[in-house]
Amino acid sequence: MAEPAARHILVCDDDVVQRELLHEMLKRLGYSCDMAVNGREAMKRLRQDRYDLLITDIFMAEMDGIELARELRGLKPDLPVIAVTGGYGGVLKPYAHFMTVMGARAVLRKPFTRDELAGALSRALEGPVQAEDSGKDPA
Repeated sequence: MAEPAARHILVCDDDVVQRELLHEMLKRLGYSCDMAVNGREAMKRLRQDRYDLLITDIFMAEMDGIELARELRGLKPDLPVIAVTGGYGGVLKPYAHFMTVMGARAVLRKPFTRDELAGALSRALEGPVQAEDSGKDPA
């Protein structure tokens, strides 16, 4: 597996605080990253630049993470995806499951720690698709 600094990640989240938090976590873990505020902007960036991984929120305006994952499968089917969400109570499990069906290699529930993010990144970047949950009860 390549060193983190050699990895370029696209973060897609409509919450500015969450984007800044992810940017800082990724920076401290040694990754470079770009930011997108919704799925449409993420698709534009994905068409223009090369990324090693996409981290996307599931629930967003304009184009949510599920729509983004669906479009991504047609554009870059091998790009690893990590889904993140604060969820909406009991509805999280079906959406998290759908993201794994769409190819997400991990689903993390906000708030998550830098160590949880590091573990998800390691799993997502090193091998075959194997969806993992952060272990937190999403309900």
